[in-house]
Amino acid sequence: MPAGPAARLAGARAIPPVEGRPATIRNEIRNRSVKKTLTIPFWLNEEAERYHINFSQVLQEALKERLGS
Repeated sequence: MPAGPAARLAGARAIPPVEGRPATIRNEIRNRSVKKTLTIPFWLNEEAERYHINFSQVLQEALKERLGS
């Protein structure tokens, strides 16, 4: 004899509701890192590496300054 709906649900696990935070998610998406390829003169690369300059950080700072951000 087949079990009724109540009997089938008795052993089922409850699924908790999912709570969304659109503003938080939107900010995370906007601030995620994006990989870019950079081409610079050899000598400039050598000097920057000699001084352990973080290319990504310098580029971000320069772009923010240029954009007035």
